[in-house]
Amino acid sequence: MKNIFRKFTLHEGKRGSAITIHVVHGAQGKRFTDVLEDGTLVLEMDVKEVAGKTNQTLIKYLASTLNIGTDEIEVVAGKDGPDKLVSILNEDANSLNHKLLTLVEK
Repeated sequence: MKNIFRKFTLHEGKRGSAITIHVVHGAQGKRFTDVLEDGTLVLEMDVKEVAGKTNQTLIKYLASTLNIGTDEIEVVAGKDGPDKLVSILNEDANSLNHKLLTLVEK
């Protein structure tokens, strides 16, 4: 009989939260301006649409704003478009939600 069990290695999972951000280019400065109906945060940024530059700037801005390391933030989807799914490690959803909502300028 053939062995149907595959060898695998377990890795320690990391905990954190994910947020969706819609980036608007060409603004003056960087600021969160709105929360859409689906919970997406709108972030205006003073950066041109250049492949990779938007994501780097976004990560640096979030790290600075949230007082965490850039290594704890990753754009996991939407790397080439304005709508991004961002993973933030070691931040629970409730505290992250509170921190981000206080940053939204109306």
